[in-house]
Amino acid sequence: MGTSGNVGTALLRRLRPESGLELAGVARRLPGPDAGEPYDGVAWHSCDVGAPGADGKLAAIFAGADAVVHLAWQIQPSHDQRTLHRTNVGGSHAVIEAAVRAGVPALVYASSVGAYAPGPKDHPISERWPATGVPGSSYSRDKAEVESMIDRLESEHPSLRVVRLRPGLVFQRDAGTEITRYFLGPLAPVRLLRFGRIPVVPANRRPRMQAVHADAVPPTSPAAPPASSRPAPPAAATPTEQRRGQLRREEVIVGGRAPRGGGRAGGSVRRGRGRRRGGGC
Repeated sequence: MGTSGNVGTALLRRLRPESGLELAGVARRLPGPDAGEPYDGVAWHSCDVGAPGADGKLAAIFAGADAVVHLAWQIQPSHDQRTLHRTNVGGSHAVIEAAVRAGVPALVYASSVGAYAPGPKDHPISERWPATGVPGSSYSRDKAEVESMIDRLESEHPSLRVVRLRPGLVFQRDAGTEITRYFLGPLAPVRLLRFGRIPVVPANRRPRMQAVHADAVPPTSPAAPPASSRPAPPAAATPTEQRRGQLRREEVIVGGRAPRGGGRAGGSVRRGRGRRRGGGC
């Protein structure tokens, strides 16, 4: 789900070199026929996950898949919380129902660090920290609501392998225009922000931000057998600080609640005979 998006594109880059995979991609808006790598060689399906009957359509797409990766999440229009809830929470429910109906053995869900309840700013928290969200953020509330769905899924279907990812902000150069629009809006004078145009950058030691490059988010192939029965620990950079006016990396937490078994990810992934198909919504 969300295979053509920011993290979905990184996932395709990760999976394409692997042999014997069939990748099926699901998205609301499909890549054009001339989109090129990494979108070519993928069997694309158009689906609005929040629409009525989406679970049935998705179940047909998921049939025979070894794993489903749920990356779909709508961010805009941020003022229309009803539309966002329909896509994000209702759509996640459709994905979960479809995965169960299709008998998919593994589901990877891209949650967020935003699912956690408010916590300390000066040191990391463990995965035991409550994933109940921040009441004042609709994004956080929706992420927490889907986490509750995943909790019930694990309880009711213990044989289904569930992987949760809880990254911070996910950036990559190819998504720069879209990310700029999310944070600054369409009317911001972006050209003035180019390197060398602003001689002085305000410094503030208090803000903390967790960020990760898109290529660091997708784990290895979700169709691979688990490497261990032990949970995989989250990946994190060492804490750094701001010194002498230079902005340096703050702590970045990539992983989230660890899966039962090793870490793996994927859209709709099947072990094939040298072909690759992709899936996402």
